[in-house]
Amino acid sequence: MQIHTTTKQIKKENKQILCKNCGIICNSRIVLDSHIESRNHRNRVTNKRQSPKCKLCEKTFDNHTTLGVHLKSRAHFKKLSKTQ
Repeated sequence: MQIHTTTKQIKKENKQILCKNCGIICNSRIVLDSHIESRNHRNRVTNKRQSPKCKLCEKTFDNHTTLGVHLKSRAHFKKLSKTQ
C-alpha cells in the first residue's frame, strides 16, 4: 500500500509543538506523545525533581548545562544590565 502526501500535509506535519509543562519543543505530535510518557516529563509534572532555574529571567531549564549556557547568553546579560 502506498501512502500519498501532499506538500500541504507535510508542512502541516512539520509544525513545532510546545510542552507547556517542560518548555520542550517537539517536531511532531508523535514526539510530543513520546515526551509526555517519558520519565523527565512525569518528574516535572509531579515536581519530584526541581529543575535548575534562572531567578532573574524566570526561566526553568532541563539541566545545569543548559542553565549555564543561558547564563552566558545575550538575553540573560541584557536583563542583568537592566537590573544594575
